Amino acid sequence: MLELSAISLVGVLFYAVTALFCAVSARFATRARQPKAHAINWALVSLFFVGLMALRGLLIEDWIELTMRTALRESGSYGDRRQIQKVVAIILALIATGAATFWLMRSYKKIRGQRELAIFVANFACFAMVGLIGFRLLSLHAIDFVLYALKVNWIMDAGLTVLVGGCAAVYVRRVLSAKRPA
Repeated sequence: MLELSAISLVGVLFYAVTALFCAVSARFATRARQPKAHAINWALVSLFFVGLMALRGLLIEDWIELTMRTALRESGSYGDRRQIQKVVAIILALIATGAATFWLMRSYKKIRGQRELAIFVANFACFAMVGLIGFRLLSLHAIDFVLYALKVNWIMDAGLTVLVGGCAAVYVRRVLSAKRPA
């Protein structure tokens, strides 16, 4: 039986605060007549964190992992799961590296000031969070050791969440300071 732990509940609350910060940033972008793309971006990042709340709070990630294990057992492939996981890990890493490189090369050139930098860093942190979730779902022994035994999972999850919330706060601060007369 899957149960929501106290740490998972704290994670859900952490995601909720970050989603709220991002929603506030979207609202400030709209009210301060920032580029429409800024408001849309912050709204999408807010929705991303609402999705993370659902993944954690409704135990969807745990359910997916349990379902994959059950499917492997029923198909008789559970004994070969390490080989399957290794191939998937390599493919995931290659796709993530290629996508990140493409996105970094394309997006970095568009940064013009601290507001765009805050958006860029928040988006990159969200991208990293997707990769972290992918590796958690993969559940390969060597990856699990790094993620769980060394607490990298908690450090990255909390760190990326704080980073996104901080970027949202910086964005609002920069919007507010741009509106003040010199």
